[in-house]
Amino acid sequence: MEKGIGILGGTFDPPHNGHLFLASTLSSLPFIGQLVIIPTFKPRYKDPISSYTARCCMSKATFENYRTSVFESTKSYIFEQLAELKEDVKGPLYLFVGDDWDINSWKNPDQIRKLAKVIYIRRQFSGKLYEDIKLEPFMHKDFIINLPITLDISSTKIRYMAQRGMPIEGLVHPDVALIIKTRGLYGLPKA
Repeated sequence: MEKGIGILGGTFDPPHNGHLFLASTLSSLPFIGQLVIIPTFKPRYKDPISSYTARCCMSKATFENYRTSVFESTKSYIFEQLAELKEDVKGPLYLFVGDDWDINSWKNPDQIRKLAKVIYIRRQFSGKLYEDIKLEPFMHKDFIINLPITLDISSTKIRYMAQRGMPIEGLVHPDVALIIKTRGLYGLPKA
């Protein structure tokens, strides 16, 4: 089976070690040749705190050297981003989505499914690891994989800690901590 391109999108405000753990795990799936990180340009369901440029910069710092690349797109909708990405890459696209999202509520879900295979990630470990996945039976429908994600880190918690001057080292890549400090993100004075 031809390896494809996995796609992991998010606000990444800021990206943290939980995202890195997820990216590392997804990039090791047997059907993923490379993982592409797409910071959401204009999230539909929440307003980012940081600029798109700052979030891309932090994403590049976080995900460097993990068989990943950061794809920058000023398109607002994932179907537009997938179409743009499809022009630049060869092979199938696999879109990873948290199991708390319903892409049927997104703009043009049928177009999304034409451009990429949708794979829902179950965030609570249910005892079945991704090694048990057999991709072939799922080629024409969405499917779910279970990952043993155990890192209890969130961007919200990191922003809260940064705003209060609490240390965030160990929760984010060292370069991200530096970017947050030097750019004065999340209410910090610029360093």
